[in-house]
Amino acid sequence: MEGLDEDGGCRMKCFRVMRQMKEDVWCAGNKPVITAYHLQTVLFWTCEKYPRTKDWRCFPEAFLRLVQKLHKCVSQHFLKHYFVKNTNLLKYANTSDLDLVASKLAVFLENPVFCLD
Repeated sequence: MEGLDEDGGCRMKCFRVMRQMKEDVWCAGNKPVITAYHLQTVLFWTCEKYPRTKDWRCFPEAFLRLVQKLHKCVSQHFLKHYFVKNTNLLKYANTSDLDLVASKLAVFLENPVFCLD
């Protein structure tokens, strides 16, 4: 992920904040259903979908875009591996745990202002 923000974007900041939110709010505990690797994969897919520099200039917009993608994947219990075709990274995850994380993400997305001020 080195050099990801050479264009002055905020991709790594988004990743770090998302990882911290995962650890502190969305998926706390010793055996989280969502890992940093899952978040990294969400970042890769989002970077592919939004490749332009201007898409990564505004932190709140970029961060919400990532959280929305994470919410969609967790809600659908499906996160396609970025490097290994036909592999769902959430295939063996506990669906109840995924649903709980999805509900926490939904609550956050309803009112994300507290985090982004």
